[in-house]
Amino acid sequence: MEKGDVEAVSVLEPPVDWANVGWKKNPLKSLFFAQVTPLISEGTVRRLEPTDLCHLDALDSQVLTSNFEEDWAKEKLKPKPNLVRALLERHKFTFVWTGILFGIAQASLFAGPLLLREIVGGIECEAMATKLGVSGEQAGCTSRSKMYEFAILLAVASILQNFCAAHQEFGLQKVGISVRNSLMCALYRKVLRLSPKGLQAESTGRIVTLMSNDVNKLQELFAMIHNLWAAPIFICASFVLLYDVIQWSAFIGFACIIVAAPFTFIVAMTLFKIRRGLTKCADERINILSEVINGMRVIKYYAWEHAFAQRVRAIRNREVALVWKSQKVGALFGVALFSTPVFIAVCSLGSYSLAGNPIVTSKAYTALALFNMLRFPLVLVPFLLNTLLNALNAIQRLASFLDADESLDYELDHSEVGVVRCSNATFGWPTLPKAQEELTPKGPPSRGKMAAADKEPKKEEVSVVDESVVDVTLAEQQPFELSGVDFESKPGSLTMVVGPVGCGKSTLVSALTQFIPCKSGDIKVSGSVSLCAQQSWILNATVKDNILFGKPYDAVEYERTIRLAQLVEDLDILPAGDQTIIGERGVTLSGGQKQRVSIARAIYADSDVYIFDDPLSAVDNHVGAALFKEVITGVLKQKTIILITNALQYLPKADQVVVLKDGSMQESGNYASLMAKRGTFYDLMQTHGIHAEDEREESKSKTKEKPLAGDMSKTMVPFSKNNDTMKEEERAIGNVGTRVYMKLFEATGTKWNFIFVVFFFGCEYGSKALLDYWLTWWAKNEFGFSSNEYLAVYFGIFVLNGVFVFVRSLTLYFFLCRACRWMHENLLSRVLKMPMSFFDTTPSGRIINRFSRDVETIDIVLPGIVVQFMGCISNIITTLVIVCVATKWFTVALLPIIFIYVMIQRFYIPACRELQRIESVTRSPIYSGLGEAVNGVETIRTFRVGSHFTAMAYKAMEKNADAFVTQRLAALWLAIRLRLIGAVIVSCATFLVIQGNVSAGLAGLTLVYALDVTKYMEHGTNMASELETKMNAVERVVQYLDKELESSHVTEPSVALGLPVDWPKKGKLEIDNLSMRYRPELPLVLKNLTFAVNAGDKVGICGRTGSGKSSMFVALFRIVEPSSGTVRLDGVDIRTLGLHDLRSKMAMIPQDPFMFAGSIRSNLDPFEEHKDDAVWEVLTKVGLRAMVEKAVKRLDMEVIDNGANFSLGQRQLLCMARALLRQSRVLMMDEATASVDMDSDALIQKTVREAFSQCTTLTIAHRLNTIMDSDKVAFLDKGELVEYGEPQDLLQNKGGKFSALVAQSGSKRNETFLRGLAQDASIKRSQSQSSLE
Repeated sequence: MEKGDVEAVSVLEPPVDWANVGWKKNPLKSLFFAQVTPLISEGTVRRLEPTDLCHLDALDSQVLTSNFEEDWAKEKLKPKPNLVRALLERHKFTFVWTGILFGIAQASLFAGPLLLREIVGGIECEAMATKLGVSGEQAGCTSRSKMYEFAILLAVASILQNFCAAHQEFGLQKVGISVRNSLMCALYRKVLRLSPKGLQAESTGRIVTLMSNDVNKLQELFAMIHNLWAAPIFICASFVLLYDVIQWSAFIGFACIIVAAPFTFIVAMTLFKIRRGLTKCADERINILSEVINGMRVIKYYAWEHAFAQRVRAIRNREVALVWKSQKVGALFGVALFSTPVFIAVCSLGSYSLAGNPIVTSKAYTALALFNMLRFPLVLVPFLLNTLLNALNAIQRLASFLDADESLDYELDHSEVGVVRCSNATFGWPTLPKAQEELTPKGPPSRGKMAAADKEPKKEEVSVVDESVVDVTLAEQQPFELSGVDFESKPGSLTMVVGPVGCGKSTLVSALTQFIPCKSGDIKVSGSVSLCAQQSWILNATVKDNILFGKPYDAVEYERTIRLAQLVEDLDILPAGDQTIIGERGVTLSGGQKQRVSIARAIYADSDVYIFDDPLSAVDNHVGAALFKEVITGVLKQKTIILITNALQYLPKADQVVVLKDGSMQESGNYASLMAKRGTFYDLMQTHGIHAEDEREESKSKTKEKPLAGDMSKTMVPFSKNNDTMKEEERAIGNVGTRVYMKLFEATGTKWNFIFVVFFFGCEYGSKALLDYWLTWWAKNEFGFSSNEYLAVYFGIFVLNGVFVFVRSLTLYFFLCRACRWMHENLLSRVLKMPMSFFDTTPSGRIINRFSRDVETIDIVLPGIVVQFMGCISNIITTLVIVCVATKWFTVALLPIIFIYVMIQRFYIPACRELQRIESVTRSPIYSGLGEAVNGVETIRTFRVGSHFTAMAYKAMEKNADAFVTQRLAALWLAIRLRLIGAVIVSCATFLVIQGNVSAGLAGLTLVYALDVTKYMEHGTNMASELETKMNAVERVVQYLDKELESSHVTEPSVALGLPVDWPKKGKLEIDNLSMRYRPELPLVLKNLTFAVNAGDKVGICGRTGSGKSSMFVALFRIVEPSSGTVRLDGVDIRTLGLHDLRSKMAMIPQDPFMFAGSIRSNLDPFEEHKDDAVWEVLTKVGLRAMVEKAVKRLDMEVIDNGANFSLGQRQLLCMARALLRQSRVLMMDEATASVDMDSDALIQKTVREAFSQCTTLTIAHRLNTIMDSDKVAFLDKGELVEYGEPQDLLQNKGGKFSALVAQSGSKRNETFLRGLAQDASIKRSQSQSSLE
């Protein structure tokens, strides 16, 4: 099976019965971690699955939650509550027994140097006795039998250290994962309780960062917490023993630590500052890329790829410069860390020699062994301090978030079920303190949120502050308030709320769902509530799961819901029916389909009160009419319904109408009374020709609707592999391929890099071995030098070794830095050129992860792993060579040892690789689920399904915890065995040097290196596994480098030369036999379309859902390449043009408005191509100038992610202004005014007709009044153009499709009104043509 393929998960019996393992069941297996052996074995023959993982009952989320809530509640009663105390309350005993084991493990390490001194001293003594011609016994030397006893003790100490270290580590890892999951559960629960103030104060990115980053910092600290007290003790004990060996010279070594500490500290701080700058730079780049990827459709329509790429490249160049700077300082830091123990040894032994003491082999190598032991704690101390500081900072951030403002938890009021009553109520959004402004570049990406390595990417946010236009970072920007709300709705009544954009309609919705508080007056909502938000909140789950929304499945009710929501035909089209995964933000569905799924969810909930926030604006007229008749005035007629709407034709059927304007309630009453008052409502209805109709007349005029037939079993199909609309993220199978390594090798830019790197590593470890062996020559006075001369050479070799440490790191970092630059540049340029279908079927978080986590891995993590891996291999090879040179018989044992070592590696790595992949894959749903929950808090609370979402989150967290625990079990299984192999090597080396007549110097060198080989073998194996795992980042990037791209963005020179400079000058469109399909295996969605649009014509496009309206715009912009046919713009075949040259000459307003974080100005003119006067002019034309002028910062008024601080209607108007500012000859609008009121719609249409009279305009609209005065109307049906002509001419055909659509648009009077619009427009055109003649 090829890598990257996804195998079908077969139901296999788990290789380990985890319920029957443990200390009580089988202590011997537990001692050796042998319970995990069957799992590792299984990993060699098949891919491991999440069902194979170990599960610990202590890590059940419910258990952790109840324990933490109890402990945290007790802690908060204390004068100074401490989050850490609450987290560790139940782990005190674990800290005690793991502390004892850790102490034993650390103490047993000292057996090595102490026994080495006795053994080497005995050999040295025997050599001296032989030289003097006496026996060893006569000279008082340690006997051979005693030395063998010491060798056995050395092996026992090594084994004891092995088991104690492994089991204390596993104990602490369990504490760490327990603390992590307790906090993750608490964070998720807190998110669902946050008030609007808390939600606005915390960005989605920051909340995800708390869960993905901060909790891991605490976990890392607890995993090594014993080192906080043990490291200083270990260092002091080492110097005590050194004093016993080299007397006061040991204090010289201690002084060297103090002298070297400032240098190490300065280098570390410099590296920390660079890394901090690097993080900010990376965040800035990811912020832009996040918005680019989420807004890719807009970017492609506007041909902004190159401009945004240049902005990303500018930041990336700064980032790579910082990466290279950090690598240079990192190389210096490596010298400081790894050469410090050697420097201490040189200074201590040098001072010992300068004091007149002879260098004795046994003392020299005992001291050297002790200095080598100091290497780890000296490296660890600064890392520990950094980890501790990070953890303390994380604790503060977590405690602050857990203490954030919460919404009051309210019980359902059942006193008057179905009653909604507002009594002179005022509702308002919270005021937030002014936040410190960040220095960010101008343009859309100025305030994007972080989406990082271990962060799931940000999701499109639901409009929480829909109507309020709140600048959430400015205290002086007053939040929106809705006042004077006074009405009552009872069961069986339909209340409709109307008003212009920004008047407070959606604020009223949030008040009725009790999401925002009532500041004055009174509000009562009795009974359960269902909400259908203006912008549907859709889960990345199946259609069925989105509708059920945590409710039990009832087949009859479910089928009825599907029919009522007009979803039958849609489910027939979807690849897996109702088991189709909708995808991130419902990207695979149209706006109307998403809204109908949301309506179906509300129907299925069977609540007492239904709140619909303008759901009919997203659907076709005939579908809206069906929904209104069958749902709102049909199945729900006995319920209490609050309908926010801009569809004025339905108002006569309301029992009560509430009119809002400028943040207050203007009037309310039934339709007749409001019309009689002749106020605001009367003027609105008269303007748009809406009047009450005789229901009897309407029912006669309407044709009998066909029942929604269809076999529901076809739409509710079991999940299948054909459901690839939103593919699951691939989990690679097997090892990383050679091609991936070769791609990285090529990216370094030269074929000689490997030779350079190997050469310098060889020089480093060769010089290190020479440095250590120099002590033997010094002790024997091999060359007849003076002590000072030996010391000078010793110091010179040390300096040379330090230079090689620096150069080998720098050389490797240099080549890998070139590779990371090449990887990102190619990834960026190719992703921006990928077809839109790629972005529609790939979650944005998955793409962003390539640019964030994977690029960070290639930039920073991978070079460090490669250096460590090559260092471990070099050290192991050096050790084995020295032991073989010292004792020839070791070569006999060498082959079996290497064979066993390689076999254990080969046995372990497949399972390890899969466990790490499972851990990574199971981590993503936690963060994406949290991001979804943040964006859907209002919906979750309204439906009161918080427990359902919490249960899903708990399950995801448990899966990840199981993966982590199993991974650690496997890692410790390996550690135990590798340490045992290390003990065998030490034992073999010790026994052989005792009986092999080896010189004391060579024996000392052999034992010093043998004592270290265990840790290098273990670390080397871990690094080999880690290297392969991190190469998965390269593999994931390489996967994207192979994907298919869209057509060239640049026009061929031969074609470009023939284009007029001002093309297109007129904007005439000629479409001839245009056909299109979205993918080769799918049917045609456009079939032989043929029509022409004259320059400056306004053409309306209409048709039922799925008729191909939006697909036609997709084809005209070549978002998807047509299958056949031609499109000519001013006589030029658009398929001969580069995509950039084509798209930059047209303007498009898509159905879903997208806004970049930044300011009003940066959204309308992201690349500062227009003056402020032009920006103000387009704001005037779309009716938003007054709103922007009221803002404190005016054109610099802040826009948060995707314009979440604006209502949906305001966002549509701002996107309209963006398109108008472009001043293209061809303008296409896809439902661009669906969410605005009819007055705003009329203003925009007037602007398009007058200010852009010379502009060719194609408009898709559900509101037929929008297109009735068009020059032409094109009616599409099932991808075919069935009618095309002037609206008035088409309406003459009573049996025509367009006539039928107008007839079904509402009441008879509304039909007459629409026909009147068409007739008036026809007369005006005739008069205009006559005047021209």
